[in-house]
Amino acid sequence: MYEKVIEIVIADSDTNFINTFCEYAKGEIGVSVVDYVNSGQDVIPSVKRNDPDVLILDALLPVVDGLGVLRRLQHQTYNKPITIMTSNFSQDIYVQTAMSLGADYYLLKPVNFDFLFEQIRFLTRGTRTSLPSGLKTQGVTSLLFDSKELSEEITKILHQLGIPAHLFGHNYLREAILMVVHDRTLATKLSKTVYPVIARKYGKSAASVEKAMRNALDIAWERGRTDLLNELFAYTININKGRATNSEFIALIADKLSLKYSGHS
Repeated sequence: MYEKVIEIVIADSDTNFINTFCEYAKGEIGVSVVDYVNSGQDVIPSVKRNDPDVLILDALLPVVDGLGVLRRLQHQTYNKPITIMTSNFSQDIYVQTAMSLGADYYLLKPVNFDFLFEQIRFLTRGTRTSLPSGLKTQGVTSLLFDSKELSEEITKILHQLGIPAHLFGHNYLREAILMVVHDRTLATKLSKTVYPVIARKYGKSAASVEKAMRNALDIAWERGRTDLLNELFAYTININKGRATNSEFIALIADKLSLKYSGHS
């Protein structure tokens, strides 16, 4: 089945970033950069003119910053692009604000461009004319409900558990949960598949990914949110006997999200 080209607008004041992105895009099949701008005031006109599938939006744009652009996008009536915000800020409040204003994904700089393009493809799957067979699992035949809604839900859960967004383990857990929601068989393949995939995306080793996740869960258990842990896991895990393993945590969160949203597909 025909699959439309993913059209992208880049908004970034760093010409090196734009040039590097464009060079990567040339090597990606089915991807086209239709415009780029260096100032926040030029983003809305470019989006209106080009109607892109994806907007790569930097937080530190001159004149109007990234959050200001997101606020303006909220008031537009045309089709809004999937928006990936890039930033040097890792503070929880900034990430949460960006997501609440409509960002579909938040990516810290320096950017791993291989990972960025994988995220672009992942986030646009639900808007394209065909789906990879790997997504057609567990009765799911779309982008698994709304990727933005799902990402926000995972971020909210991790934040409530006391796992701050700036931890590597936070990002790795989110990626792993997303992967397992889309393919439940991965819950038993963390070491063989999930850790290596995430490691490749972030330029790390599989061992460092596993360790960062473990450290993030240690923080969650040490902060003593036993009420929330019990609520999330419905007493499946005896939290008084120690924290959940990486696989237990990821599988249980993925199960709950799948059940919650299964009626949306």
